[in-house]
Amino acid sequence: MTNAGVHRSFESSRIAYECHCGWIGGDNEIIEWDIQPERNRAVRVCPACGRSVPEWGTHSPLDGVRRVARGPLQEALEAANR
Repeated sequence: MTNAGVHRSFESSRIAYECHCGWIGGDNEIIEWDIQPERNRAVRVCPACGRSVPEWGTHSPLDGVRRVARGPLQEALEAANR
């Protein structure tokens, strides 16, 4: 099992994410979000293993996130009625 983390390079404008399961990919590949109202945050979900990965950064508070969210994050917030 690897360490989850975020990597940036000078060669690419994309951010690379690495999950505990070993998946490595770009920010454009992460389209699922875990909305956690009890913690007042939204967490990216690994497309390979389906786990929430807070090491990739979280968005909070949910009231502020809702104001700027679009795409899959906005859809996840709407589905969670947040």
